[in-house]
Amino acid sequence: MKKKILAFGVALSVMFGMTGCSTAHTVNYNLSKDANEFNIYRRITVTNARTDTVMLQAEGYMALSNNSSNELIVTIKQVMTSIIRIIFT
Repeated sequence: MKKKILAFGVALSVMFGMTGCSTAHTVNYNLSKDANEFNIYRRITVTNARTDTVMLQAEGYMALSNNSSNELIVTIKQVMTSIIRIIFT
């Protein structure tokens, strides 16, 4: 009887654990999708790791991505719906 209760408890824990992971994954996917469609207001600060100086600060609706050379690409949407793309090497 104790083994059945223990097995039920473990199964219940696994079920709730898996549900939480899928919910977190869904939220992460939705936030990433909204950010790439310029629906989330962001603040980005790029600093030099060696000198600890700020190289760029930007606020607004923007999307972040990497290219095949592992460079950071910041795409910024301006007020008049024009788009600026900045590539950091």
